[in-house]
Amino acid sequence: MNSADLKSQYKQKIFRLLGSQDPIDSSPIQSNDEFWEIFWKEPDSAQDIYNLLTFNDLKLIRDSNKSNFLNWIRILCLKLIELSKIIQTKPNDLNIKQLLNCIRYLTKILPILFEKLEFTQDINNLFWNLNYNTIDINSPNTGNSDNATIGTQSTDTIDSNFTNSSTKVRINQPLFPKSPDSQTVHIGGGGNIQNKCLGENLIHILVDLLFTRGFTLIKNDVLGVGFKIWEVGIGSNGKYSNPTPELDSNRLEVLRLILTLSSQGLYIQPTKIVSTGSRFLTILVSTLGKLKILTLICSLLNLICRSCKSDPELNGLYYKESQFQNVKYQDLRRSFITISLNLLTIMIVYPIPTNDVQFLYKLRILNSNEKIHNLVRSYFGRLHKENELNFISNSIISFLNKPMEQSMENELNPFNLIKSISPNSSSSPSNSSSSANTLTSNLSNYSSYLPNLSNWNMELTILLWELIQSNKNFKNFIYSKKVHELIIILIFHLKHYKSGLYKSNLIRIICYFLTYLTSDPQVQTRLITPINQNYYYNQIPNFFKISNLNNNQIGNLTWRDFLIIQICSILSQDCSSQQFDFIITPNFFNYLYNLIPIKQDPISTTSTSITHLKNNKNFLSYQASLSLINLISKISENKSFLINPIKLDLFAILIRSLINSCLRFPQESRSLIYNIVKHEDIFRKLLSKIETYDLNDDDTTTTTTTTTTNDDEDEAQDDSQSGTDNEEQDEDEEFEESLKPKPPIGMSSKAKSKLPIDAPLSKTWTGFKALKTLIKFIDFIKEEVQNISTSTSLEIMEILIKIENIPDLELKLLKISSSEFNKKTPFETLKFNWSSISLGWYESILWGDVFNLNSYQYQKNLNNHGNSNWFLNKGKNSGLSGLSSLKEVANNWGFNWNNKNQSNTNEFVKNWEFDQSILQINIWNGSGIKLFKIEKPLLEKPLVDVNNLMKKLRLNSSASINTINTLESRGESRAESLNSNQLTPINSRTSFNTPRNSIHINSRQNSFSNIHESPFRN
Repeated sequence: MNSADLKSQYKQKIFRLLGSQDPIDSSPIQSNDEFWEIFWKEPDSAQDIYNLLTFNDLKLIRDSNKSNFLNWIRILCLKLIELSKIIQTKPNDLNIKQLLNCIRYLTKILPILFEKLEFTQDINNLFWNLNYNTIDINSPNTGNSDNATIGTQSTDTIDSNFTNSSTKVRINQPLFPKSPDSQTVHIGGGGNIQNKCLGENLIHILVDLLFTRGFTLIKNDVLGVGFKIWEVGIGSNGKYSNPTPELDSNRLEVLRLILTLSSQGLYIQPTKIVSTGSRFLTILVSTLGKLKILTLICSLLNLICRSCKSDPELNGLYYKESQFQNVKYQDLRRSFITISLNLLTIMIVYPIPTNDVQFLYKLRILNSNEKIHNLVRSYFGRLHKENELNFISNSIISFLNKPMEQSMENELNPFNLIKSISPNSSSSPSNSSSSANTLTSNLSNYSSYLPNLSNWNMELTILLWELIQSNKNFKNFIYSKKVHELIIILIFHLKHYKSGLYKSNLIRIICYFLTYLTSDPQVQTRLITPINQNYYYNQIPNFFKISNLNNNQIGNLTWRDFLIIQICSILSQDCSSQQFDFIITPNFFNYLYNLIPIKQDPISTTSTSITHLKNNKNFLSYQASLSLINLISKISENKSFLINPIKLDLFAILIRSLINSCLRFPQESRSLIYNIVKHEDIFRKLLSKIETYDLNDDDTTTTTTTTTTNDDEDEAQDDSQSGTDNEEQDEDEEFEESLKPKPPIGMSSKAKSKLPIDAPLSKTWTGFKALKTLIKFIDFIKEEVQNISTSTSLEIMEILIKIENIPDLELKLLKISSSEFNKKTPFETLKFNWSSISLGWYESILWGDVFNLNSYQYQKNLNNHGNSNWFLNKGKNSGLSGLSSLKEVANNWGFNWNNKNQSNTNEFVKNWEFDQSILQINIWNGSGIKLFKIEKPLLEKPLVDVNNLMKKLRLNSSASINTINTLESRGESRAESLNSNQLTPINSRTSFNTPRNSIHINSRQNSFSNIHESPFRN
C-alpha cells in the first residue's frame, strides 16, 4: 500500500469492526465472513499494520464493539495456527507473508486487550476455555482445509544432540511425565471440541515457528519443524555460521509476539504481579516438552553468549555479506539479540503463581500428580560441566568488563595521556587522618576515559545473578574462579556510573547484587586472599587503582582491602555532597559491615618474628584501616549526620562493624586496632558530641518552612493530587522497607519505637552503645600496649606484634564486650531479603527495561545522545566495513557434542527484501501500564488520518506516499515528539527500583514460609 488512497480505503474497511450505529443492524461480524481476510491478505509491509492504526483507533474499536474486537483476536490466532501448519509443508512467500501479518496484528492488538481489566473474564474465555473456539470460522473462499494438527513434534531428531551435555534427554519425551504433546484440532466443520485451549496452542505453535525450516531455519530437503539450536555452544558443537538476516527477521517477530503474550503483568500493580503473573508465561516455562524447551533456551543462551564476545569475527553482531552491511541490518541483528535476552531473562526470573498451578491441573494441561516447575530454571540448575559453566561465565563477565577494558584503551589515547596522572606515586601513606580519597584517584580527571554502558548490561547482570541463585555448581564455579573479578567490575560500575540517570536501574540492581555477594561467607573467604598483581596492573584502569602505594604495599593487599579503600573513597565523596543518595549510598555502609569483620583460618603464631607477621597478607591491611578511620573522621565533622535519622543509622552500622571486628577477631584486626587507638581523639570527640548534642538546638529538625501562595488554582490542584501522592508515598515506604537488609540487633524499628520521642541522642542513637564499647576497648589496649599514640612509622610493626600477642586476649575482651558484640554470639551479615514485595519490584524493573529496549524512539534517543551500545559501535569502528572480505571463522568449543556443522546461509536470502519498519515500533506505548510509570507516552499519529485526508484530498487524488523510504522517514518524524525522559519507568524513582533475584526452586517456598501471603509454589 504505497498510496494514501489505498491506505485510507483499507483503514475504512478495518473500521467496519466498530459496528453499525443502527440498533437494528448491530449484529457482530460472522466468523466466516470474507471481511476477516483483509488482515492477512492486504497488508504489504509491517508499516501497513503498525503505523496505520493508532492505539486510540484500537481502543475505539475495543470499547465500541467488544464482540468484534474479541472475535478479531480469536480469528487471527486461529489463522496463525492454520498458517503455521501450512508453511511446514509449503513455506512459500505468500504463506509466510500472511503468517507474518497475523503475527504483527496480534503484536499490535494484544496490549490493548490486556490493559482492560474489565476484560479479564473475556480473556480467560478466549484463551483458557476448552469450548470457546469451536465456532466455525472456515471461509468457503479460503480453499484451505479445516483440519490442523497442533503440537506435533518433529521426527527430525538429529539436529540437536544433548547426549553429552549436562542434561540428558530422550527425544520426544517431556521433562516431566505428562500427557502427549500431539493432539488434533478441528477448526470448524461440525463442532468438534478442541482438546487444547487457544492460549496453550498459541504458545506451543509460536515456539514451533522458531524452529520451522524455510521460515526460521534453513530450508532443506526435509520440511517442517526441526528442533535445531540456532548457535553453537551448549548442546550444539560445530563451526560458527554467519547469521542470516531473513531468519533473524522472522525469529524477531515471533519472539516479539511471545514477549507480548507474556506481558500481561504490565497491567498489574507491582504488589500483585508475583501472585498474578501471566498464564501465557506460565505455559511457556512449565508445559513445553523437554526437547522443545531445551532447544529454545539453548538457542537463546548461545546467541547471547556469542554476542558477548569481543572478537568481531566471532560475535555474530554483523552480517558478513556485503549487501547486508547497511546500518539497518546491524539494527536488525541487535534487535534480535536484545529481544532474545529479554525473553530468556524474563523466563528464568518468572515465579509460577499458586493460582496458575491449579489452572494447569483444571484444564488438564498437566496431570494432577505432576509437580509444577519453571523448566527454564530447572534446566539451568542442572548444568554442571566445567566447560559449560566457563562458557557462560566468561561470556557474561567479559561483557560486563568491557567498560574497564575500554577505559584502559582510552587512557592510552595520546590526547588523554597529557592529562593523566600516575596512580603509583612512591610516597608512603601518612599516619595522620588525611582524607580517605587520597588513596584513590580523582574521578573528575578521568571522566573522559569512561565509555558509555551497553543497553544489555542490566539484563546480563540479572541473568548472572539468577544463574548463581539457581545453580549450585555455577555458584561454586563463580565463587572459586571469578568472584574477585566480578566484584571489582561491579564496584567499578557503582563508583563511576552511579550518577548516570539513564542507567539508574542498572546501578540499583548492582547494589543489591553486591549485598548478596558480600554477605556470603564463601565469598568473604575468597576476598581475604592476596590480590593478583598481574590483574591489578594489567586489567584495572589507572584511575581506578589505589594511589600513593608502592609495589610492595600493593603486594600486601587483599581483595577485601582494595574494596574497602574504594568504598571509603566513594563514601567520602557522597557524605560531603549536598545531595545525599538515600537509596544508593546506604548500600556501601552495608558492604563495609559485611567486609570488615571477616575471620580467617587460624594460623600458627609460634614465631614472633617481624618477617613472619609482616608476610601474613590475609589480615586487614594498614591502608584499609586508615581509610576507615579517615571516613569516620569526615562523617563526624558532618553535622547532617547528627540530624538525619537515616544517616545516624548508617553511621551506627559503620561503628558497629569496627567494634565487631575488634572484639571478635582481634588478631586479624591488629592494624585496625592500631589505627583506632592511634586516632582515639576522633572517637572521643564523637562521643562527647553525641552526649552533649540536643536535638532541640537544631531548628531544621523541629520546624518546617511553609510557603503561602495566593494562587487558588495551584492550591486546588495540590488538593486534588494529595490523595494520590499520599498513596504513592505510603507505597514507597513499604517497598523501601522491603529492600533493606534485616538490621543488626538493637537497630530494628521495633527496638527504636520503644524509646521516648524526646530522649537525648545518647539514648536514641543505635550506635551509641557500640561507640561506648569502642572507647572502653581503646582504654584496654592502651593499658596492654604502651606508647601507641606516640609511635612512629618505624615502630608500627613492633606494636602490631604486641597487639596480636596480648596474653589471654579473648578472655579479657569478654569482660569488655556486651552480648551483641560477644564472640560467642553469631555474627550475622546484612543480607538482601526476598519477599513477594521485593520480588514484585524486581520484576517491575526488569519489565521496565524490556519496555525501553523495545521502544524504537527510546533507542533512537539513546543513539542521538551517545548512549548507545558502545560495544556494538566499537565493532563498527574496527575496520568492519569490509566484512565480506573476512575469512570464515570456525570455533570448536571442544564440548564433544555430536552435531552437524551448520550450513552456509547465503543462498537463502537471495530474493529477500528487509522490511525495516519492523524495527520502528513501540509495542506497549499508549497502553495503560501499571507495573511502572511512564511519564509521558508517545502520542501516535497515523500514517493516514482519514478525516483530515478526506478534507484535503479527493478520493481519486493522485497524491500518494511514493516510496517506502518516504514512509520510513515520516514514521521517524512522527516519533520525534518523544524525548528520552518520556519513557522513564516508575522504578527510576528512588524507592521504585527494586531488584529481584530468583531463588532456587527447591528453596524458594521455604524462604517465604513465614510470609502469610506467600505466592510461591514451584
